[in-house]
Amino acid sequence: MAAAFASLLTDLEASVARGGLGHGETLLRRLTNLFTDEASRLGEDQVAAFDAVILHLAGQMDDQARIDLSERLADVPNAPRGVVRDLAFDGVLAVARPVIARSQRLVEGDLETLAAKRGQGHLIAMAARGALSPAVADLLVARGDPEVVRVLAGNLGAQFSVGGFAALGDRAFSDAELGARLRTRPDLPTSLRSRLATFAKAHAAEPLPVPQPAARSDAVLAAEVFVSTQARRIDIDEAVLIGWLKTGRATEALVALARLAGIPSEMAIDAYESGSYDALLPIVRSLRFGWRILSSLAIAKTGREPPPEMMHDVMQAFQTLSVVSAQAKVRAAAARYKRG
Repeated sequence: MAAAFASLLTDLEASVARGGLGHGETLLRRLTNLFTDEASRLGEDQVAAFDAVILHLAGQMDDQARIDLSERLADVPNAPRGVVRDLAFDGVLAVARPVIARSQRLVEGDLETLAAKRGQGHLIAMAARGALSPAVADLLVARGDPEVVRVLAGNLGAQFSVGGFAALGDRAFSDAELGARLRTRPDLPTSLRSRLATFAKAHAAEPLPVPQPAARSDAVLAAEVFVSTQARRIDIDEAVLIGWLKTGRATEALVALARLAGIPSEMAIDAYESGSYDALLPIVRSLRFGWRILSSLAIAKTGREPPPEMMHDVMQAFQTLSVVSAQAKVRAAAARYKRG
């Protein structure tokens, strides 16, 4: 092993001497193969030597090479700590996901920082880890969207503080699936289990509500009149909507967005006011609008630039979703919305 490692270092030095790392990806693959083959026999000093070289090479690789590296190291018990941490904090979710979800080499402080600062894709990967401390799990409850929290509730390796369980319970009263997952947990506090059971029983006994037409607020009606008037004068496009958002006309911009997409105004407004961008993104994408409109909507909603890690996840989802798929999603959502 020592001879093979020395040979790789020689190759690395030769590549640098030639003015770059033209074969860096090959070197990285060879080095990773050598490490994983020998990992069970390596001491921490030897792992540290691999760490320094792999970290240097991986920092210069493209996303696909880093994704492959993350997958290779995620299940290695003594994987190089520096490399694992570097991959876990990568803004590209596909790179970070394997080590966030599975690596034993991330320490508590790493997990707390990731839970506090990263976007929902990173959080859902963490929610599925084999073990989570109350400090980390409570952070995920506080910051996670419904999908993150449902995965977390179903993860018996996650531990919660009293406050964390209380926060889960509060969210479960408006999320039946979350409540059902919570009730399967053997560590659920007795008082919360009783409250959830009582709520579920009462909810099941209630007659199904008869769908009623959504109330149309004066603000929405006024916005629809404004948009109709403007549509007779100008072509309403993405630039117009961005201009309205910048001048505080968010309702008018959303009504216009709905008009262009052929959906009810309230559907676009509900999507905008929801806790995530999952419903709004397909509407924007279905119209072949660009990234700027989503960014402008995010700023209009909060009054400030959203966290970069959150917008990175939204941008990644935006780029992945095709226009055809977005249009199909919007049609299906509109049909459900009109049925009540």
